[in-house]
Amino acid sequence: MSLEDHQTDCKLLRTVSGKTADWTALAQDTVCFANGAGGRLLIGIEDGQALPPPDQRVEPELLDRLRKRIGELTVNVQALPRLQCAANGGEFIELLIDRSPGVATARRAWPPRATAATFSVSAIAVSLCWATTCCASPMSGRAGRGRR
Repeated sequence: MSLEDHQTDCKLLRTVSGKTADWTALAQDTVCFANGAGGRLLIGIEDGQALPPPDQRVEPELLDRLRKRIGELTVNVQALPRLQCAANGGEFIELLIDRSPGVATARRAWPPRATAATFSVSAIAVSLCWATTCCASPMSGRAGRGRR
């Protein structure tokens, strides 16, 4: 039995730990939920499973690191990580994401010159909209593209 629906998504624990951590993808997922109705990420439960591995343990420091990284990589996203113990004794993180009162965005370094990305979820598709800076602001005194 899967726990996933429109407001719940499961992620492997390695998404936020070790050398395989993918913080950018996690930030995008939180922005999707924040721009929708809110939701939760169950980190440490594999897709299609209802429980984490019985011997899985989560370091308490990971909760603070998760809260900090989401804050660094997103704008207008409120995420609260909580350590949970499943019926089989395995531990996982429940990351609760509130609906954002404004437009939530994820900060990215790619594509070049991009300042932020906005992700939204609908029942049909996930859309991505880049806010780019093609030329400098007139107030900055710097010339933009094609200007000298």
